[in-house]
Amino acid sequence: MYQEVILDESRNPYHRVYAIEDPNKSHQFNPSCGDDLTLSVEIDTDTIRSVSFAGEGCAISISSASILAKLLEGKSVEDSLKLAQYFEELMNSRGNGIEEEKMDKLGDASIFTGTSKFPARIKCALLAWEAFKGALHNQNTGRDSIASGFSKHN
Repeated sequence: MYQEVILDESRNPYHRVYAIEDPNKSHQFNPSCGDDLTLSVEIDTDTIRSVSFAGEGCAISISSASILAKLLEGKSVEDSLKLAQYFEELMNSRGNGIEEEKMDKLGDASIFTGTSKFPARIKCALLAWEAFKGALHNQNTGRDSIASGFSKHN
């Protein structure tokens, strides 16, 4: 079932190549498999108004970006950062999952529990989430970020 959801999200991603006016952007590249993603975030005061992405990647990276966009839109920046932290904890769980309350808050993103068993695939799942944090950083610094590699998750 989880694999089916990941494949469906990757075939029909939410807000892929969706134009946002004056977005905060972050470009991320996964050198181990070639996933390449630019995530755009529009923030209205302290609320994530819209999230979109462009790029190419495997089913895991595209479905993770799609689920992130649906999950974070309408949430406060603070709540969105908590969700990003929960997702990172999930990816570091090596298939064991995290507390039920956090899993519930992650919603569809919790389907990546099985992915967390495979270190090479963790990078794919985290790509959009790293881009999200980069876009928030860019909002604060006023510049685009381009990053590659994931030294924390090798």
